[in-house]
Amino acid sequence: MQRFYVVKEILSDKLKRVYEFTIGNEYLEQKVDGRLREVAANVRMDGFRKGKVSLDLVRRSCGEDVIREVLSEVVDDASSQFMKESGFGDVVTSEVRVTSHPKVCSTEGKGGDLVYELQFELMPEIPSINPEEIALKEMEAEVGQEDVDKFIGELRTRYPSFVASDSPKRRASAGDKVVIDYHSSFKGKALRGGSAKGFVAVLGGSHLPKEFEDEITGMKVGDTKEFKLGFPSDYSMRLFAGKEVEMSVKLVGIMVPQDIGDREELAKSCGFGCADDMVNFATESLKGRFAFMSDALMRKELFDHMEAIYQGQVPESVVSQESTRIRRELDPSKLEAMGEDGVLKEAERRVRLGMLLMKVSQDKISL
Repeated sequence: MQRFYVVKEILSDKLKRVYEFTIGNEYLEQKVDGRLREVAANVRMDGFRKGKVSLDLVRRSCGEDVIREVLSEVVDDASSQFMKESGFGDVVTSEVRVTSHPKVCSTEGKGGDLVYELQFELMPEIPSINPEEIALKEMEAEVGQEDVDKFIGELRTRYPSFVASDSPKRRASAGDKVVIDYHSSFKGKALRGGSAKGFVAVLGGSHLPKEFEDEITGMKVGDTKEFKLGFPSDYSMRLFAGKEVEMSVKLVGIMVPQDIGDREELAKSCGFGCADDMVNFATESLKGRFAFMSDALMRKELFDHMEAIYQGQVPESVVSQESTRIRRELDPSKLEAMGEDGVLKEAERRVRLGMLLMKVSQDKISL
């Protein structure tokens, strides 16, 4: 196909390419004129029969729309033809930037060529993976009695049994279940729904705001305490969100964790029919946990092997997108520990693995 444009290489850096295209004004005039004649032959206007509207009238009424449409098509055609003839292969991202706009079918006269830059990044050539060269170790872990005992110990900690404290001098502390009556007001007015009697919560269990728990901690049964408490604007209860509330709290009762030594009693407190049911649950849960860990280690081993296959270039635009995603995923402390270099390396690693997995899918390889 004969070229209707002139192209010049501006940049060839790693996977990045920039080319400048120039399309002559005469060619553009011909394309626009031809499109206007097509419109004139089919357009319907009041007072005219179909095909009898003058070219000048069509030019005045819809010339700008036609010009935009033709220029867009010309840019697409030139870019597509060039990419196909050049055999660049897969392109990751592309962008067109017009640097010179021509005057086409303009009342101000004609002149000027259409000049634009085509910027794109190439997808690097990824080597094929031979599954026969990959030997992964499948880990097998048996669930032992020690593992089951540890799991049941976790159940004791997670689902404690509480008994009322028999010491009038005991002060509420982390891990205790407390019973409180509270009343809240804002600027001297009681908040509707902001009071309760017999409210139960475990200190340190994330049921109450930390500042609230700090005020309750150290109180004895029968103590009453008044204090101000500020709630964040995104607090789950809209009643308190974004307000500094006056609180009045009375500690009605303290219940302390009780060690359940008997497995049958522990099983029933956790909702199991008997101790054997609890042991079976622990065994199956641990098998699932070990299988998940085994799969995770095998995936890591596979990814390490795949990373060793390809350590070449990666598209910068995709790495930039992945870096942004990592910054959104991680909390500030982890980001600070990684540093910018760490984020960039992790982004490059993810992009490489993604390209390798895409190659595996394209080659229909089963790993």
